[in-house]
Amino acid sequence: MSAGSADDYLAPAIAVSGSGAMRAVNWPATLASLPSEDREAQLLWRLRYRTARTQLARLFVDARLRTILVSSLSVFFWIGLFLLFYEGFTFIVDNVGVPGAPYHAQTVQFVFHLFFASLNIMLIFSSGIILYSGLYNSPDATLMLTMPIRPERIVLFKFQEAVFYSSWGFFLLASPIMIAYGIVAGAPWFYYLLLAPLIVSCESAGTTTGSPRNSTPPVGASTSRSTTNLYTS
Repeated sequence: MSAGSADDYLAPAIAVSGSGAMRAVNWPATLASLPSEDREAQLLWRLRYRTARTQLARLFVDARLRTILVSSLSVFFWIGLFLLFYEGFTFIVDNVGVPGAPYHAQTVQFVFHLFFASLNIMLIFSSGIILYSGLYNSPDATLMLTMPIRPERIVLFKFQEAVFYSSWGFFLLASPIMIAYGIVAGAPWFYYLLLAPLIVSCESAGTTTGSPRNSTPPVGASTSRSTTNLYTS
């Protein structure tokens, strides 16, 4: 298969001609003509980019008030959390000890451990629900199962969506406490530069833990059944 457009790549899944039973029997032979994994990833990333651009455009046209309201409440919530953590860390510095003191380190360590442990527990359940529903209960996953796409790529595609949908809440909750402590403790500039990789690594660990472990075999089995039903109908 040539590395053409996405339409050329997905055309064999819907171009039904000749004997349906013959096409269903010969379906595994078409797997050898699939593009490389890198090319397949590029096509799905292009699909995700176009879908996201269309959804954002419709949000600002059809649901402008709701978008503004959600964005304003998110900013208000972030500022409230930041002020709360800032005052809390200031209280620790004034009454427990300055940064570097033993009791200060133990108190801050306990606060961070408890806070991030709670976030990761919530993230495990939320990401598991998002990924499970995206793989087994979404119309786009059903459509992708009828197309000549590797089952592993579909799982990875939905896993990336689960990471994105669950990461914004994690970032909204985790960034205020990290920035507030950096300001109170007088952290250097590279502390703020490393905040994003740290939050992403913590969020990825929670999402990976919450993802269903048995997702790949059912998707592969569903691919064969859906493809067979497509070409025999």
